Amino acid sequence: MVETGRLELVGVNFQPGLRYFLPGVEAVLDAFAESLKKMPNIKIELQGHICCQPFPGDGQDNDTGLNNLSEARAKAVYDFLVKGGIGPNRLRYKGMGNYFPKVNPEITEADRIANRRVEAVVWE
Repeated sequence: MVETGRLELVGVNFQPGLRYFLPGVEAVLDAFAESLKKMPNIKIELQGHICCQPFPGDGQDNDTGLNNLSEARAKAVYDFLVKGGIGPNRLRYKGMGNYFPKVNPEITEADRIANRRVEAVVWE
């Protein structure tokens, strides 16, 4: 991990319409947490993204009914990292909605999976 800039958490993807991880994500997040433990002065903003939204904004979390899906995904990563030993004072999370797609237009399911993601941005 670099000490400045943006890092896509490759492999951290989500079930459609939900804040729940796809299988295998825990191993990626465990490795990320270990990297953060080696850099105790780094503070990270976790930015959640969504796919498949026909209009600008955030998506609905099918579990809660709230229109905060991108934030809920970022918070899911935040919660995992805190539980894994990263101090909450080193992390913050934010929903980015569908404003910054990785793949546009979304044609395949792989495109949609790529857009259902969380990125880590060093903020201090």
